[in-house]
Amino acid sequence: MKDTGEMKELLSKFLIDTPIAHVSEDNRIHPLYDHLLCTAELAGNFAAKFGCREWGYLGGIVA
Repeated sequence: MKDTGEMKELLSKFLIDTPIAHVSEDNRIHPLYDHLLCTAELAGNFAAKFGCREWGYLGGIVA
């Protein structure tokens, strides 16, 4: 786990107005908006296999 000072410095470089989904081990920041869209796409693709793409997408976007 990163120390508090390193994390504060990392986050201060990112726009404070942008919600963050998570920070990877190599310090890449994944914005919440992008994370939710990617999750929705993946969930929609999985659900499409049984004819429920839209429901999967919806579940992914709110999860």
